[in-house]
Amino acid sequence: MCRCRRLVVTLVWLLMRAADLAYRRATLEVVVSQAQEDLGGLWRSLLSDPVERAAAGMREAVPAVAEVYGAAAAENAAIWYEDVRPAGAPRFEARVYRPVSLAEAEGLATWAVSPAFAGDTAGAWTRLAGTVQRLVADHDRVTVEENATKDPAAWGWRRRASADACAYCAYMAVVLDQPDYETAARKYHDNCRCVPVMAFHGQQVPEQPNEREWLAVFDKARDVIDAERKKLPGWNTLKRHERSKKYPEYQLTTKNILARARRLEPDLFRDGVRDVT
Repeated sequence: MCRCRRLVVTLVWLLMRAADLAYRRATLEVVVSQAQEDLGGLWRSLLSDPVERAAAGMREAVPAVAEVYGAAAAENAAIWYEDVRPAGAPRFEARVYRPVSLAEAEGLATWAVSPAFAGDTAGAWTRLAGTVQRLVADHDRVTVEENATKDPAAWGWRRRASADACAYCAYMAVVLDQPDYETAARKYHDNCRCVPVMAFHGQQVPEQPNEREWLAVFDKARDVIDAERKKLPGWNTLKRHERSKKYPEYQLTTKNILARARRLEPDLFRDGVRDVT
């Protein structure tokens, strides 16, 4: 079912030519697309079967495909990690890691295939493709995160979003003063193109694409919400829990800040929202 062996040989050969973040992303996308191709072939072959059988097939196939192609992604990440370590750094051998999300693969497949029971096979495939993308990419992510945590030459890692990121990913990438940042920064979604990037002692983490613009609009969103809520009837006299209950959309939460930022600068985010006039 899987063409993983051929893929790994190709990726290793390519990796030895260039060990940069752009190439790491590109090779990861190759692994993901091959995983989706294999899973898609099986999905299409099951469409003529009863939906229960198709669902059972996906519950078995999604974990298997994610594990095989995820192993390729993890190996790719470990090789890349060693290639980009600075010359003269203390000896360290990067290891491959399995993400905790792999244990959830069967349950995620059950959720993904559920639209098929209502006749929406296209919707089911959209979910399946996104699920396997996240599971495979998580192998790359956890391998870099864990090695950066253990490497004596590294002082940490930072989430890096793509230039066309959604508002959530942009926020997770640039707003660092969150409680338990590393836990928050490890939350990835289906079709997410964010990757962790390590920083070595004496070096800075590469600047995020659109970093200044993203920070500016998130600050603006917070300020706009704060200014608007002060004008709400009774805001200054209500107790905190009363404010939260009566005006939930005016609380300075991540959810509300993101919702406002999507409307303030819709062109900055993949999921920007334009008000209908």
